[in-house]
Amino acid sequence: MKTAVFCVCRNESKLLPLWFKYYSEIFGAENVYVFDDNSTEKYDIDFVNYEMLNLGRDPNAERFGVHDYGTLWNFIINKYHELLKSYECVIHVDTDDFIIALPSLKDYIDIHKKLYFRCTAYEVLQGINEPALDWNRPVLEQRENWIRITNLDKTCIVTGSLELKGPGSWVIGNHYACGSPNEVSNKSLILVHLHRIDYENYKKKYFVQDKRIQNERDFIHLYGGYPLFWQKSVMDDYFNCPDANNRWEARPACIERIPEKYKGGF
Repeated sequence: MKTAVFCVCRNESKLLPLWFKYYSEIFGAENVYVFDDNSTEKYDIDFVNYEMLNLGRDPNAERFGVHDYGTLWNFIINKYHELLKSYECVIHVDTDDFIIALPSLKDYIDIHKKLYFRCTAYEVLQGINEPALDWNRPVLEQRENWIRITNLDKTCIVTGSLELKGPGSWVIGNHYACGSPNEVSNKSLILVHLHRIDYENYKKKYFVQDKRIQNERDFIHLYGGYPLFWQKSVMDDYFNCPDANNRWEARPACIERIPEKYKGGF
């Protein structure tokens, strides 16, 4: 099945090279699309399909809180529909999202013909005693544990047109395709989330230092809040708490060892 993969990114010098290599090896670099929302960082990557965007969001912001996600999500939905005119299957994933199916993600999609596929999400954690990542080595080999995060199950893989409203519609962020948290995820499609795999990269992306911020109200007004932080102690608590996502209605998570069969993928 002819498949396209795309992401929208800004300033992802650590994760984007890993993301591009992974998906281009599966589907071919000519079928991988990178949409860059005003990055100030430069990427030494041989992109085939690369476009610098201007979504009308703050060009000086390193990253955005959730208050401005609607602009991004509308772009993503429109890009799904556009690519589905040329492809049988389209996948949107963030640069910290890696979908694994054994023995092959491409074969899994070809065999299981569905309108959409909802993945089963696990988030990789950096243990307190684990060192910073060596980004030149396979990253999963450097981490021991992950957690099952139910509210990160995403409907990333689509083979037909889904809508913004009504039955069969997407919920913002790819989290559901039918608007129901009870929608069953595919246990054989593992979405590996690298949100908290490396503290230094996490801090660079999500910690805001701005003298204008004096309280939470200033922070929300200027940056929109989560996933950003302006208090380092709060960020550290979130990073080190396995159940941090429970505040967004995830089921209680327990730490699990990453199965060896998944460690060689990237």
